Amino acid sequence: MIQFQLREDDVEIAGRVVNAWAGGFEDDEPYLWHINVALAPGDPRLIRADGVGNAFGWIECRVTPVAPFRDPEHAAGLLSAMVGQWVRVGGSWGDLRYDGTPQATALWPVSWIVLDRGITPLVQEQGFTQAVRDVDVYAFTDDYLHADGGTPPPHHRQDRHLELTVPFPFRPQSTAVPQFVECVDREDRERQLYFGRTTPRPDFPRYDDRQHTFTVVSTAAPGAGGGVVTSDVLAISIDTGDPAAGKGFFYTRLALTHDEGFETMCVPNVCLVDPASSCQATGEERYTYVWPSFTSVRAGDLMLGPAGPGGVLGRLLGALDPPQRYDHMGMFVANDGQTIRHCTASDERIQEPEYYNGTVKISTPFGDMEERVPIKGIREDVLRYAWPGSITQTIGEVMFTGRNRSNPPFSHAALFPAVVADEAAAPPRLWQLVPSERDKRTSFHDPEAAGAAKALGDAGRRRHYGMVKLTRNPTWRPEIDPVTGTAVGWLWPVIVQPHPFLKPQAYEALSVAAAQARQLRAHYRFFAYSRGDIATDPAFTAPGVGAWGGPEGRDWAADSIAAVCSSYVWAALRAASPPLKAAGKQTIELEGEPEPSDIRQPADIDGLYRYTADERVAAGKALNQFTYDRVAGQVQQKIDDLPGAATTVLDVLGFLTGSSPTEQVKDYLAATVANQLCHVFASDTTNDFGDGWANAVDGVAVSPDDTMLRWDPNVPLDTFPPTHPRRISVYGQAIPVAVPRPGWRREPVYRIRPVTGHGSLRGIVVRRERPDADPVRVVGATVRFGCQVVSTDAEGTFAFVNTKAGGYHLRGSMFVIDPEHQVGTEWVSRTELIELRPGDDLSGLVLELVPPPGVARDLVVQTHHDVVDRRVVGKDAWGHFDLDGRIELAYDPLDVPDAPADQRNTRVDGAFEVVTPEVGSGVHVKVSVAARLEPTPGPGGSVSYNGTVVADLTLVFFDAEEEEVNATLTEPGVVLRPGEAHTMPFNLVSDDIVPERAAGHVTVSNVFAALV
Repeated sequence: MIQFQLREDDVEIAGRVVNAWAGGFEDDEPYLWHINVALAPGDPRLIRADGVGNAFGWIECRVTPVAPFRDPEHAAGLLSAMVGQWVRVGGSWGDLRYDGTPQATALWPVSWIVLDRGITPLVQEQGFTQAVRDVDVYAFTDDYLHADGGTPPPHHRQDRHLELTVPFPFRPQSTAVPQFVECVDREDRERQLYFGRTTPRPDFPRYDDRQHTFTVVSTAAPGAGGGVVTSDVLAISIDTGDPAAGKGFFYTRLALTHDEGFETMCVPNVCLVDPASSCQATGEERYTYVWPSFTSVRAGDLMLGPAGPGGVLGRLLGALDPPQRYDHMGMFVANDGQTIRHCTASDERIQEPEYYNGTVKISTPFGDMEERVPIKGIREDVLRYAWPGSITQTIGEVMFTGRNRSNPPFSHAALFPAVVADEAAAPPRLWQLVPSERDKRTSFHDPEAAGAAKALGDAGRRRHYGMVKLTRNPTWRPEIDPVTGTAVGWLWPVIVQPHPFLKPQAYEALSVAAAQARQLRAHYRFFAYSRGDIATDPAFTAPGVGAWGGPEGRDWAADSIAAVCSSYVWAALRAASPPLKAAGKQTIELEGEPEPSDIRQPADIDGLYRYTADERVAAGKALNQFTYDRVAGQVQQKIDDLPGAATTVLDVLGFLTGSSPTEQVKDYLAATVANQLCHVFASDTTNDFGDGWANAVDGVAVSPDDTMLRWDPNVPLDTFPPTHPRRISVYGQAIPVAVPRPGWRREPVYRIRPVTGHGSLRGIVVRRERPDADPVRVVGATVRFGCQVVSTDAEGTFAFVNTKAGGYHLRGSMFVIDPEHQVGTEWVSRTELIELRPGDDLSGLVLELVPPPGVARDLVVQTHHDVVDRRVVGKDAWGHFDLDGRIELAYDPLDVPDAPADQRNTRVDGAFEVVTPEVGSGVHVKVSVAARLEPTPGPGGSVSYNGTVVADLTLVFFDAEEEEVNATLTEPGVVLRPGEAHTMPFNLVSDDIVPERAAGHVTVSNVFAALV
């Protein structure tokens, strides 16, 4: 029998929740909540009275909430939300004993829990990032009920008075006002509006206490960086109340942030239409989370993402001759350095069972059930007019978050307008919603699914997705390059810009192309990989409104052109020529004269290229095998998940014979979908499930690699290209770039101010090849003055003529290739605040570009595991796993020293851990890597970093079923200089009579990275 021995009261611990559940280890403990919290190694709360530490390094926290909160209906959701989260827990600390023997330390009862979800950067409606701390707060009166009337824990059924505090995020501006809200989930209200619920669901009682208060407390103190720092906390006072009076439970979700008067602020990169006002610098600053942007990028530039070797397009493009390495691209369509327009398809939507053609009857021990499966493939229009097509995102969205803030047709507000109307009297701000509601309202919603959900009154039919479509990290390609004979190696994202000497003229044409791209609507058409010109062929434009049938939203693609990512960019560039010609401007030339040595021959249409039947067949085979393997795996997973000893019966097929119908099902469905998709690529045919796609003919298309390698004027970057009076080559410089990590920065504050006149300014941009070298003028640098942007000419000069007077920041930048890593970073000049007065004509300004400060490195961890549980000879269980990750390390001298650690960019150490899935009965491999930047002592006790990383590698081969470790390998103190890699191979065998085995390798690479 269990006993609890109190050792200290009112103890607070902090750690991460590793497990949480309701119920007891014994049948007579049905009401306990159990929350296991992992503490830092050596924490004294882990040590029992007999001096032995808790197993696994965690402490169990127990409490029995008062009814109705202890029942499974409420407990399951609340407890599952805790797992993996950082918590602070208060309670009574002591030893759990079984029959008098100490077993572990515990907190029993828990009096309060603060679950800290961390700081979430949200892009608010005005376009400014707002830092929000999300917390869940619990307070309890323990109501422990033991079947045999055993001794209750301390404070049993007491009315407890509790005082808690929660810190606000670091104050962004000195004038910011701390504010908080109890978040409300509006899901139930939405179900009332759309899905047939006539009465509200009874609210889960968020709290039933005697009284509670929230008070914002602000204190000022000298800051480490000088000046005064104001810290804000939310003080929470709770009296839980007596269970006998129906009280004793408190639970709320809070969001804490700051009001900064966003309505008076403006975005400096967006020019105001009003001629009498402009967005001007105020001299104020705010500390904010900054998403990546490139000051050197202008509207019309292109961005390409590298393909991984295992992805569908990576396989397809890699099978071409020569192999192609980039699988997605987009065009920058604004001069803000971050807004990209691209054309894409959601793989997740295509795989939704809702769009499968066919139903399978599944017989289980619990009765028959039906599942949709692609017996006749995937619905034709879902494949031919793939969703969402053309969309606009920022770099932060397309590479990091996948959010939707700029595409109204797929927004929650547009597809569920009754919610917006219902909230019109008091519309919530994004930060005031629960995190799940924020996610829903900033995602891409399938319009057809929304229509079906409303028509059928079924909320479960709604679907929304994120769209992370450009790879932000370099991709390792291990295959051998046929030209160099070595591994392809790291592939970085690429930005394609005009030839440096042509930038001033080229951007005039590209601005028109960017405007065309913003207006051009496309669906994603796989056939464009065979015929890129269908983007400009009206015969392939999607049918108009009224021709689609089905539920509301099925016609989302009506009247849109047919394209893929690269042909969409090509179509926008083609669309720019008529308005340029009408205005008497040079029109756009892409290929021009082909290079004699170029393997890829141009087609008859400028910017498109010929792809032979042989290489298209090879690519089709790669696509077919990839799709077959994926579908077969999905079918097997669905079968594995069925209850009991279920079998599948496909009545509609009628050909299942022999002893393995499951294998026949997998083969049939996988081959059906794989062949259908290949026909869509090859011939735009959606109802053919045979292998006739292998009879391919030559194609005419354009790929991301083509735009990078072939759309150029065919001259070196240091040579002035030949000019043509009627045409201009708009590309020619492809730059591999390190995409900056998002992070924390002090940013200038801008506000709208009146303009009383105009002025001009002129100058040059220079940089030094080495710190001790003389400065040289820079051709093709980007210079920004307020919202305006220009490029330096062949003499390195720039000019802003007749611009609005006012206070603006002047800054120059350009991409410079790091010679050691062969990747570009932005060199940026010091930002100058210039007050341009009416009539001013400032000249002689010099902007010197300097490399970015600080050091950033990614320790990339790549692991491969072949694991076998050799239970019976000839009947082994095998697992083959590639489990990768990275540790982001950085030293950022621009960090604000007063900010808390979770609001700084500096991370000089970190860790990565991964465990393989179970093989056989409990066999696993766990890989742990700890890494740190190696410090270099400097003068006066200072420390610097040169990018060298020290890593400790640990591998554990274990059997969870038998609770034993088979083997452990360690390699501590591995020193990796920038660009170096280290591999730890392993080949381990257990000492069992029938041994378990694990073989593979762990590779760590010190890879260049960049700070925001």
